[in-house]
Amino acid sequence: MSWTQQSFAAAVRQVVHKATSDTAFREQVLKDIHTAVKEVSGREVPQDFKINVVDGTGYHLTVVLPAFNPSGELSDQELEEVAGGVVIGGVDYGKGSATSPKFDWPRTPENESMLNGQQSGGTIRPKPTI
Repeated sequence: MSWTQQSFAAAVRQVVHKATSDTAFREQVLKDIHTAVKEVSGREVPQDFKINVVDGTGYHLTVVLPAFNPSGELSDQELEEVAGGVVIGGVDYGKGSATSPKFDWPRTPENESMLNGQQSGGTIRPKPTI
């Protein structure tokens, strides 16, 4: 039986629920999420399916690398994404894209005012200074 989006989402909910109250299982989730999903669902997750788990404490920065491009030339889609925006040091402050970094900080009033940033989809993006 193959995974569906719904069955995988259900397994992830089970993992998260169990990880909130079981210290050993939480450590297993952080060490090897594939084994943790199998433990709660009884089903294997393909090893080439990447699942990133981040402990919800502290500060985190997630950087998603674009597809490898040995020629170094931008595709038409990539050119369209940067048109009309500002890219500084590889960071897109224009339209935004999957390659833009996402900053996850604890949502506190102090952090909100300190960042003086723009909120988008639950992600706080620091206001660019140029």
